[in-house]
Order: sequence, then C-alpha cells, then structure tokens
Amino acid sequence: MSIGVRASPSHSLPHQHSSFEKGSAMPASLAERRYVVLVLFTVDPDQAEEFNELMTRSVDLVRSGPGNHCYDFNRDPADPNRFMLYEIFDDEAAWEVHHARPEIAELLRLIKPMQIGKPQRSVWSAPAAL
Repeated sequence: MSIGVRASPSHSLPHQHSSFEKGSAMPASLAERRYVVLVLFTVDPDQAEEFNELMTRSVDLVRSGPGNHCYDFNRDPADPNRFMLYEIFDDEAAWEVHHARPEIAELLRLIKPMQIGKPQRSVWSAPAAL
C-alpha cells in the first residue's frame, strides 16, 4: 500500500544498511530483524500546530496496534515545521497492516495537504531482540 512517501535517494543520516524497495526480498541475514521506518516531514508553517496535534494524538493508537514495537513522533527544535516519525514493526507485513487500518488511512488523508513536498522515507532494520 502506497502512502505517498518514498525512500530518499540520498540520505542525510548515516545508516548501516541499504533501504529495501517495496516488494523486494529482505536479505536472509536480516530476516530475523524488525522493520524500521524513519520518515521526515516538512509542514506548512500555518498548519504545523495542527499537524503536531494530529500526529501526537495518533501515538497511543499506533503503539497499541498489532506488531508495533515503537512509534515515536518528534519535532525539530531548530525548525518547528520539521517532524520525524520513527516506527518499529515486527516486519513489513505488520507495517502494511498498520497502514491499512481505517484510523491510519484517515490520519494520512488529513495530514497530506499540510505537508510541503513528499516526506523522506527510509527503511532500516533492528535486532529482533529490541
């Protein structure tokens, strides 16, 4: 399911492995690892407070969802129009189930017009023990 975010071809943050394209097989060495998604948003200054409120209200809902291990929403203290979402799920399938939830689809519909450009999305992995 596409949510209108794509992995950025160049990452400003260092990471230890490459991003996985949707539909590609995860290397066997990473099969026992968690599916981690990092999303960076830039939001219209006139809508930043509403964006922050909507996303903050979603935190408990997502954290209580199946397959979720972490859902952290952050605001850049140096630029109040930039936000970061850090998610950890059991696997990509659990992340897709999360995005198929009606509440999440509605949230995505509400925040999309608030964004400036497309969010930068990158996929990572974390040890399953986390």
